[in-house]
Amino acid sequence: MEKITPDDTTSYYLKVTYKTNEPTSESKANTTKDSITYISGGGTHSTVAVNKNDDTKNYGIYKINVIKGEIKLTKQLATSSTEDRQFTFTLKKYDTDYPVLWDATLKAYRPGTADEITNGTATSTITVTVSANKSSGEIAIKNLPRGNYKLSENDQTDYAIENVVIGDTTNCWSNNKNITGDTVTFTMGNNTNNTNVIVKDDQNHTWKQDSTDGAGQLGVVTYTNENVISNWGIQKTSSTNSNLKLKGARFELKSANNTYIGVSNQNGFVNWYTSYTDENTNTPLMEKMQVGTYTLKEIYAPVGYAKSTETWTVVIKKNGSLKSITSSAGTTIKTNSQTAGTTTITLYQFENTPLYDLPSAGGNGIYLYMIGGILLMFAAAWILYKNKCREVLER
Repeated sequence: MEKITPDDTTSYYLKVTYKTNEPTSESKANTTKDSITYISGGGTHSTVAVNKNDDTKNYGIYKINVIKGEIKLTKQLATSSTEDRQFTFTLKKYDTDYPVLWDATLKAYRPGTADEITNGTATSTITVTVSANKSSGEIAIKNLPRGNYKLSENDQTDYAIENVVIGDTTNCWSNNKNITGDTVTFTMGNNTNNTNVIVKDDQNHTWKQDSTDGAGQLGVVTYTNENVISNWGIQKTSSTNSNLKLKGARFELKSANNTYIGVSNQNGFVNWYTSYTDENTNTPLMEKMQVGTYTLKEIYAPVGYAKSTETWTVVIKKNGSLKSITSSAGTTIKTNSQTAGTTTITLYQFENTPLYDLPSAGGNGIYLYMIGGILLMFAAAWILYKNKCREVLER
């Protein structure tokens, strides 16, 4: 009977047949009367139990009340979008992918049947759509049997999880006080104290649902996402010409817990390292930057340029995505977009001022020196001429 798992409340007819062993000499002494030995079940040693409430029936009726679980999921956006946005989640049961399927009649997800799981129409992926100009979308996962379920959001380009909140109407056990990352856990069949809601009623010889500390049927959760930039970078440029990309600048990006070193390449693009001595001795950053608020400052400027005193405040979210960059100068930071295949990268331009202007770069410094030199020459010639005139007059 442990394998019986009905989808809905079902009544079962139970007939009990028990077998008896061959009688022994000791048992015969107790079951023999008038030289006749009585054996339970007769020659077949098979006996059928009789319903104690109706001895004309050799069966009993047992009713199994199926209590179905449900998870209600809301996706909330900090800022609405001008187009439909889809967010996906993964559902697991006891840490194993749990296949479900959208049911148009039910207007909710439900557990997949054996055939649906085999042909791949039922999967562990849950999709929530937030319509254009809306700030939220909702779905439900219904008809969940007893068990431990885990729900987690999959990565989404240009969005990061801001917070995860389990709703007050949740009446089953949840990890409300110990949410790990973005994963929530609900245990269907257990109340909010993580105790089985099915208890034995000894008086009526039945099992019943105890909803004193929650019915153990409903889990409610809201995921709130904020807008971020998933693909971003920093580019070193000249303040006199943004098309002039500078190599060799070195930066420090530091938070309370992490420090990264950035070095600009020939395209001005800043590559990140966990340690850096020179081009041959360094440790490139292989993982995503950790979440935190960082301060960016220039350590060494490119050759021929003055080191900038400007600092940036950089806010990093999940998976190294960028929430914001602001300058200590209070000015708007220039950006440049580059596309590689289907990926567009937003580059923030950190400028350096040349120590002097070069003619080839369009500078006018040489002309100022030239004009100044010519004026000095004229002044010297004029003084020499006046001195000569004075000498002639004195003679």
